[in-house]
Amino acid sequence: MSSLDLFSLKGRTAVVIGGTGELCGAMAEGFASAGAHVILVGRDPAKADARLAKIKAAGGSGEFLSTRPISLSSATASSPSTARSTSSSTAPASTPLRPSSRSMKPSSTAS
Repeated sequence: MSSLDLFSLKGRTAVVIGGTGELCGAMAEGFASAGAHVILVGRDPAKADARLAKIKAAGGSGEFLSTRPISLSSATASSPSTARSTSSSTAPASTPLRPSSRSMKPSSTAS
């Protein structure tokens, strides 16, 4: 068994958010070269066409799913419960979320 067989993605679908960009586009090409059908999710159809042409020229398959960005205000306006939970926050909307300080490792001591 070759390493390519070990990491084969034949019969799988890879959805790549930001697949029209440089980094995620390169990852999409890698998934396609491993046999996955790739769905590029992005905003620019011209960039998607260029990336899909490279994928197809290398023997892969893929398609493009166009998206558009939304603002936080339009997202919270459609969900009253979300609007309540975000309005009580003390951090501005542009502040990134930080990971929890709790460890996800299981306890080494038995109870």
